[in-house]
Amino acid sequence: MISINSFQLFKADFKRFVLNYKIVLAIVGVIATLGVSANEYIMSGINATYLVERSIFSLFPTQLILIVASFPVVSSFVEDWEFRYLYNIAMRSGTKEYSIIRLFFAFITSFGITFIGCMIFFGIAFIYYPLLNEGHPIEYQVYPPYSELAYTSFPASYTIARIIIYSLSAGFWTIVGLFVSTLIPNKFVAYVSPFIVNYFVSFSSFLLPRMLQEDVVSRSRVVFPDSGFWPHFVYFIVYYIILILIVGWEFYRMVIRRLSNELL
Repeated sequence: MISINSFQLFKADFKRFVLNYKIVLAIVGVIATLGVSANEYIMSGINATYLVERSIFSLFPTQLILIVASFPVVSSFVEDWEFRYLYNIAMRSGTKEYSIIRLFFAFITSFGITFIGCMIFFGIAFIYYPLLNEGHPIEYQVYPPYSELAYTSFPASYTIARIIIYSLSAGFWTIVGLFVSTLIPNKFVAYVSPFIVNYFVSFSSFLLPRMLQEDVVSRSRVVFPDSGFWPHFVYFIVYYIILILIVGWEFYRMVIRRLSNELL
């Protein structure tokens, strides 16, 4: 059963992270980042699907959006720690409840910022460019494993599915940043850690099997050669759920250590 104190903490974090002008600024930041990236790919005969894909999944915007999407929440533990709010919150609501609620809002906030920003950019691109180029084979305009979606009555689902998985990635990396901030309670470290850790993992994960490479998963690349949309989509979601649970557990353990004065 949810205690009154836990419910009050949930309400307080909802107001702190969701009903916050930083959310709007972050969404605008995502759109602006994609707009800058898109300039490189605008040319005659382009379509909205290709423009959005290239704008999101090029190296620069992929990395920068992680910082932008995590900005409203990733430094929250540092703020609680520096101003000694953490002790009061944990005493009223409990360490477990504090950790779960904070992780929840860290994920939901960054996921929402990324998804909404990318979808607005997709909508803007669709206003100016066709979804797909008529007269050209669809198989040359989309890529597996989601290519089958382009043949449905709602071909935009091809791009939306990829945005969903990328938004999951942004949510996960925000949680990573939150965890890093428990190791090094510094705002600057909290802000840049999603980018730095992601950059390191992306360029070293080639040592892992393809299905475990974060760069492959976040970009919705093929990991099962003989499978289509649903096996990949479900796997990508499960992949991030498992990673979030692992890092979230470590965040909880570090919060306990902080409160137990094992780390000063």
